[in-house]
Amino acid sequence: MNFKGVIASSLLCGYLAGSIFSGSYREPERYPRFQEAVKYAYMDLNTAPTELHEKILESRSILAFEYVDRWCADSVRCDLIKLEDGKIIFLEELPHFHDIFPADWEEPKVK
Repeated sequence: MNFKGVIASSLLCGYLAGSIFSGSYREPERYPRFQEAVKYAYMDLNTAPTELHEKILESRSILAFEYVDRWCADSVRCDLIKLEDGKIIFLEELPHFHDIFPADWEEPKVK
């Protein structure tokens, strides 16, 4: 992969992971949507009533995309980098989805 490909891949992973450079901090417990998502997201999909399956999966996506701002797919490596004085500066490697979320969660797909 060439230099532009490395930067494009890194930026794309960052974009998909969320707003990387916003610097905003949210206290999730203050948000009712977060509290409701947690209530359902950690339910066991195999033992939960069928009518709750859609709500459980939706809640997991809410947590993955709205409240955790830095992760990438398990199948790729995502590095945050910046360009400074013509040099690439490595900032950090993003954790993979299953480094953060339970093993029985299916990695959400971007719609």
